[in-house]
Order: sequence, then structure tokens, then C-alpha cells
Amino acid sequence: MNEIFKIGVIIQGFQMNRFEKDLIEKLNSSNLNIKLYAILEHKKKENLFSFILRKTKQHGLLRLFELILFKIIFILEKNLLKFSFPKVKYLENKFILDQKIFHKIINVKPIFSKYKIFSNYSDEDKDLILKENLDIVLRGNVYEIFRSNKLNIAKFGVISFHHGDFTWNRGGPPGFWETVLDKISSGFIIQILNENLDNGKVIFKGEFPTQKLYVLNLYNLLAESNNHIIKVIEKILLTQNIEIISSSQNFKNKILKAPNYLYTSKYIFKKLKLFLLLFYRKYIKKTSQRWEVCFSRSNLHQYNFKEFKKIKNVEGRFFADPFIFKKGLKHYIFVEDFFKDKKKGSISVIKINDNDEYKIYEKVIDEDFHMSYPFIFEYKDKIYMTPETSTKGIRLYECIKFPDVWKYNYNLIENTKCVDTNIIYHDKLYWLFTSQTQNKDFSSQQYIYYSDSPISQIWTEHPNNPIFFDIINGRNGGSAEIKDQKFRMTQSYGFNRYNEIQYGHSLKINKIEKLDKQSFLQTEFKDVNQNDNPSIIGIHHVNSIDNFIVFDRSYFDKF
Repeated sequence: MNEIFKIGVIIQGFQMNRFEKDLIEKLNSSNLNIKLYAILEHKKKENLFSFILRKTKQHGLLRLFELILFKIIFILEKNLLKFSFPKVKYLENKFILDQKIFHKIINVKPIFSKYKIFSNYSDEDKDLILKENLDIVLRGNVYEIFRSNKLNIAKFGVISFHHGDFTWNRGGPPGFWETVLDKISSGFIIQILNENLDNGKVIFKGEFPTQKLYVLNLYNLLAESNNHIIKVIEKILLTQNIEIISSSQNFKNKILKAPNYLYTSKYIFKKLKLFLLLFYRKYIKKTSQRWEVCFSRSNLHQYNFKEFKKIKNVEGRFFADPFIFKKGLKHYIFVEDFFKDKKKGSISVIKINDNDEYKIYEKVIDEDFHMSYPFIFEYKDKIYMTPETSTKGIRLYECIKFPDVWKYNYNLIENTKCVDTNIIYHDKLYWLFTSQTQNKDFSSQQYIYYSDSPISQIWTEHPNNPIFFDIINGRNGGSAEIKDQKFRMTQSYGFNRYNEIQYGHSLKINKIEKLDKQSFLQTEFKDVNQNDNPSIIGIHHVNSIDNFIVFDRSYFDKF
């Protein structure tokens, strides 16, 4: 492609946090022919006394102390977490961007409002930028609210993140309010800026499970969302069009700000309480989360998930992620077999006879890395499996001797982090569904690929990927096919009795209504939970063949 695209990046210096630096560097290494222009803002340096005086006039002395207290809490939490999660240092503004990455540096002097909340450009500086004919401008390490001349400096305007769910969370600090208000998910949007704070035209949105602590939640939001703005920019440049998802101007919610003493104290109390409960569970009661597999000879359309038989866990282990394979008149349940002492799973299989008695074949597939979600299928009289291997790509195993001898063949898809992969046949194509991530969060982003063979190494990505970007539909939890009806199970989040956000709290069974190279549609068929049983904290997997159903459920146990 010979066409050159010009992208401006508004920055206030070349020192920034790791996410801002990575974003600019990745734009520079895009497959498109991109030239980067730094719109470098020069502003008068402010000494500490002037800063305190301005903030006191702006907020008052009491509010200033509230802001200082919140900043102290953030720094303390970040420094404590460095021992167990060193990557939180990426939040610090100490990473230097190489100036040579830019084709040109445009020097401007922003015009600030009285308390430096708003900023604008002079007509002269605006003309200086317009002269470069930029396609789009990205907001970099600049945090003031933009006004008039600063918004109309590129063909497609100024693009920016808002790390929050704009339907209730305008303002900031990003990642904080979700943790103190017990929000299960933390969202973000990518928007074209206008005059209103976090109230622009939304062109992309997503959400992730809220993390236990503010700093961890902030890190996760930045790490997971960063790559998507690059995809959005590339799409705008290639299509020369902006697709508006929705306008956040429809939402007139209060603009959230840094917390006052009440909410800072509430945050501290809630987190201390949470960790005391977790300490009590783990070290006093000495329990941890354990899964078990259940089965029933029933039809998915009629089954209520209350009548079943359990497969007893082996000491020091648990079974999860069950998939059925019927061979002859016998049913075989392939499972994740998790060993507590090794802290990893292997694939085992449980043979069920006509009297519901069972035999366990242990570790039929065992690697030196964790394995789970043993999706199994038959193709041209051979049996294959694509177990979850997380960072190892989507690996294909072939059965040599059923049910317990398998060999690794190759990867269906390389260089991707994904979990819980399903493959279905529909309309003369094979469709691969997988939960994918750029960082470590596997719970929100559902991707589809298609090919003419389920064992192909050439898969085409669906144009609407990720087809879901939320914690209700983003992660697979099994599958089912009854006659011509195809079902996709999805895991949902909730709170357990220790007030932790529970992965696999409940499950939705969704019927696939439409699937083609341009679109995907599913409708909810059944909501599955075990809320009537207080000892059960989650259910996150269902698989069904004809009149045989398997599922797993979770509880706390000493094992």
C-alpha cells in the first residue's frame, strides 16, 4: 500500500507511562504506511508552591488534603504490589519515548483556563497543525479537557480513551470507582472528543472483570484496552469512515472525581475487610475453590440442573470443563484434571457404562504446562482435540488409540493467547470460537475464525472481532448441538459469599441464530445457576449430546 497516513500525537513531553509509550511505538510499527507527528505542547513549569496555591484556590484546603490522601493511598498500594506484581511500575511516568519515532515535531503553546482544567490552541498554532493535513490525532500524555481549536485539527478529529463505563462513570479516576462501588465489570470507551468531558462519539467499547484492588484494576484496564485503539485507528484510515456505536451525550450522569475522605475511607475499609475474609478462608479454614463434574441422562431442553449424579473427585485433585464423546453405546467424559500439588491441569477421561458406573483414565494428555477445556470432535473418521493451553496457541491433538493415547500434531492458530475454544460446522464452513486476550484477561473478548476444515492451519478472522467484549458473553463455557440447533454456553460473573468477584458464578445457554462471514447473532435460551444451594459458588461449563448432559460446579473445600 503506497498511501501515506498522517497521525498526530498530542504530548507534553517524551517522558510518559509504559502504556502511552507502547501505544505510540505500536502505531509506528503498524502494517499501514504511517507517519507520526508529535504535537509537542510547551507550557511554563510550575513550582511546588505555585501548584499548591493554585489547587487550594481551585478546590479549597479541605479538598486539597483529600486529593493528597488519595494520592498517598495510590502510591502506597502501588509500591506494596510491586513485590508480587512488578508490572505495576508501568503506571509510573518514567519511560522515555525516542523522539526519532516522529516524522516531524510541531511545537505549540496551549492556552489554559484559570485552573488549568481546560486547554485550547491559538489560531496561529491551529493553522500550524492544519498545514500538515493530519488524518487523525491521538491524545497522548495530556489530561486537560480540550476546547474548540484543539478539537478541529485533523480530518477525523481527536481520538481518545475514557477508562470507564460512560453509562454511569464519567470522569475518573480510571479504575477506582468500580472497586469501591462493587461493580462487577470495569469498562472503557474509545471516542472522538468534543467539547464535553467523556461525552463524545463512541466508536469502540469493552469491559473486563473488576480486579480486587484499585491499582490492579487500573493496570488491567490500560493493558487490555491499549491494543484496541490501534485497530480502531487502522480501520478508520483504511475505510476512510468512522462508525459511531453510540453517543455518550445521551447520558447526563454526574462527572465523578477523585474521592473525598468518606469514599477513600470506605475503600480502605472494604479492602481490609476483603483481605481479612480471604485470610480467614485460606489460612484459618484452610479452604480453596474446587470444581466437580456432574452428569445426567437428560435433554438440554427439559433439564433443570438439579437432578444429577456426581463424579467423585480424587484426593488432591478436581475435575472440571467436561466434554462428552459418544463411541458405540458408551459415553466418555473428557475433563480437566487439576493436581493441586503441581498447580496445573492435565486431560483425563471418564468412561460411563449403562449403569452409570465409571472408570477414570488418568492424564491421557499431559504436558509440562497447564491444560484444560478438552474440546473433542470427529473429522473424517479421526478423533481430535483442541484443549486449552493458554499462551501456547490453539494446539491440535489426534487420538491414536481411543480413549487414552493421543499425539500433538500442530497448532491451528499460532502466536495468540486464547482459552476455551469451540469449533462448529455451519453452512459449509467450520467456525472456531475462542476467548482471546492481549494481556492476561481471558474473560471478556470473544473472537470467531472460519475455515473450510476444522484441522486447517489457515483461519480467517471474522470482520466483527471481537464479536463480544463483555463479561457476560466474552468467554465460552461449553457447547451443545441438538438436531440442527447449535448452542453456545457463556460464563457470567457474580459475587461469592466472601464478597469476591467469582469467575464462573453462573452460566448462560445461548442459541446461535445467525452465523456468516459478516454477522453473528445469538439469543439467550436458558440461565443456569445453583443459587438455591448455598454451598455452591459457581457453575461455568455445560456440554450436551442427545440425552446426556455434563456440567461442572464449584465450592470451597479443604483439599
